[in-house]
Order: sequence, then structure tokens, then C-alpha cells
Amino acid sequence: MGMAEKGNRKLLWIILFSLVAVVFCYLFIVVFFYYVSPYDISLKITFWPFVSEKTVGQMYGDAIVDVNFKYQDDEFVEQEISATGVNVKKEGVIVLPYSEIFDCGDFSQIKILTKTGKVFAGDFLYANSDYNIAIIKCKNVDGSNTGIKIPFVKMTTRSVYENNEVIVTSGNITKTSVWTGKVTETDVAYAVTNTDNGDKYMEYCIEEGYIIKLDYGNYSFDGGIVFDKNANLLGFSHTDTLKILEDRASEFYIQTAASLPYFVNSVVSSYNAGETYENALVNAFKGFDGVESERIEALTKIDGEKKYIYFNGSWREYTTELEHYYMAPTTGYYLFEKFNYGDISINAGSVVTGLTVSKVKFDIETKVDLFDLLFLLEKNDQIQIYYKTFSGTGWNEAVINLTI
Repeated sequence: MGMAEKGNRKLLWIILFSLVAVVFCYLFIVVFFYYVSPYDISLKITFWPFVSEKTVGQMYGDAIVDVNFKYQDDEFVEQEISATGVNVKKEGVIVLPYSEIFDCGDFSQIKILTKTGKVFAGDFLYANSDYNIAIIKCKNVDGSNTGIKIPFVKMTTRSVYENNEVIVTSGNITKTSVWTGKVTETDVAYAVTNTDNGDKYMEYCIEEGYIIKLDYGNYSFDGGIVFDKNANLLGFSHTDTLKILEDRASEFYIQTAASLPYFVNSVVSSYNAGETYENALVNAFKGFDGVESERIEALTKIDGEKKYIYFNGSWREYTTELEHYYMAPTTGYYLFEKFNYGDISINAGSVVTGLTVSKVKFDIETKVDLFDLLFLLEKNDQIQIYYKTFSGTGWNEAVINLTI
């Protein structure tokens, strides 16, 4: 055997050994993330790509939980509520539509059921009606927070676009159905209404929602949680949204989850520090944007010569400033109540049109524009708030400086 032939055989063995090593390394990674450490679902599907969309959807279902609690209604009769949420952190941070658990109070005992059969108690951490989102933290039934590990999906601020493919899980922990579909419309707003002594009012408004069309018809679809193919949480279909497109076969309105990353981590950090999360700056903005004002205007109540709108839980008198905001060609966030933050104030009836953060100015057209920015601010950040006030000659611009 010549030297050249020996060299070729040696090279061949090296190549074969390298291929075998690569295959074994890959299989080790797959086994580790799929069986040994199955909690990060996005990693599981990254290293196990040869599965169908249905199988991927079933993996997403591992992050789905049932949230149960009891409360007393207005007649002091005990009622039991069950809602579906999704876990976004390994230690058990559940997010779900606030409207689904609106009656959950400070004294409600929350039980969280997982697909693995484990049962946890829950602490209600935070709710935001502008996003219609609630956050619940899993804890052990003995009240401790140690050793909690639940499969989770990722949050993302990524926007959805028309023709984006989605995977939807529907059902609960005992039976999960998987649907596939595509986004057909984006940036769709919808106002959820209720009645008060026969008078209709806007309960909350979903903005930047979107519509999906399922590939296999509606076939008893009863709501669910929407993902992309990379285990990113994209939105929710729930009791209120299911009513929106009842006349359009196979199409469903979805509440977006794109704003979650802006505040979930802060809420959880406060909880871990033994504190209740509060954002005084966010709470100082009490009003609505142009999208909401159109819905509010359509649901005004007339009592004699006076006109009323429903705001923040009660009927409030319609103001001259609000009429100018509704009629004038201006965008921004309308302050129905006076803005107060420390020694800084802005009068009610003003319209917030922009924020400067780190020397970059952002236009404010909707409440989502405003609150997404506010949740990102940290202590000692310096910002400028641009706003307009109305006088007899029209809208006057102003700006104030503020330190968080």
C-alpha cells in the first residue's frame, strides 16, 4: 500500500469520525433540550426541526395553564371562574386577557393547573386595562417560590404582517387542539361594550389587533393562544374577541401581545423584591386616544340638556375640550383628568402629542405609542412631554421637562 493511499484512507477515517461526532453532538443537544431540559420550547423546536406544525403546536400547548379562582358576585353568591393563560418564564409567570379574570380580587384563591399534572397556587401581580392583560405568578401550594419549572414560550415586540403564518392552540390542559392559519388584516381596533341600566358604554378598547383566517374552517374553534413558528407569543382569542367576527367564516379577531415585554420583567422584579408593582408615571396619564374617542363619542348618554361619557367606571359630563379634540384634526392622547406627577402637572383637556427620550423625539398618536414608551423608562431618566391645549384661537403647543 502506497503512502498516498494510506494518506487517503486516514483522511477518510478523519472525515467519518468528524461526521459521527457531529451527529452524536446534535443528538445529545436534541435529547438534552427535548427530554432532559424541556422547559424552553423555542430551543426545543430549534434543535428538533423535523416535526410538523401540529406537533409544534402541541409543544406550545405544554406552556398552557388553566387558571381557576372563586369570587362572590353582587348577590354574594360564590362563583367559580376558569380561564386559560400561557407561561412566559420558566419560574411560572402567567399572562392572559384581563377581561377573562376581571372578577379576581385581592382575596381570591388562585389555583393554576399545568399540563404535567402539577398544581400551583397563584399571586395576582398586575393588570392593565389599556392592554387588557393580567399577570399571575405561580407559587407552590405551601407559599414558597422554589423549584418551580414550567415549559414556557417567548414574548416578542415583533409586529405581525399580512400573510404571516400562525399556529393557534385551543382548549385547555386536558385537551388541546392545534390550528394553523395566516394573518389577513392588521392594525384593527375594536371596542368591547357593556351596559349600565340600559345605557351602552365602552368597557375597554383593543388597539393594534389583527385578524387571522384558519386553514381548516372554524370547526368549533372556541378561542385560543396565537404563536409564530419560533415559539413567540403573538396574541389571544378569548370570549370578547370571539364575538367580533361571528359573521365571517374561519376568520377571528386576535388581541395582540406585542406590548408584554415592555412591562412583564419589571412586574416580576418587583414581586421578587417583595414589592407590589406600581408605575406612578403610567398611572398619571388618565384619558384616551383618538381611536377610543370615536367609540366613546358614539356611546354618549343624553340626560336633559347634558351629555355624558362613561370613563373610569362612572358617567362623566362631556366637556367642551373633549368636543374640540373630537372635532379637530389633531392626534395624540387626550387627558380627561389632570396629569399630576410630583410637582409637574398638565391640565385636563390637554392632548399629549410627543415624548423626547434620550434626546430622541417620538410622536404620540395612540395610547399604545405612549404607554409602550412610558414602561421602558427608568429612574432618573429625563424626558420632555409635548402637548397641546385648546383656546379660543385654536390649539397651542407647550412642552415640559420631567425627571423620573
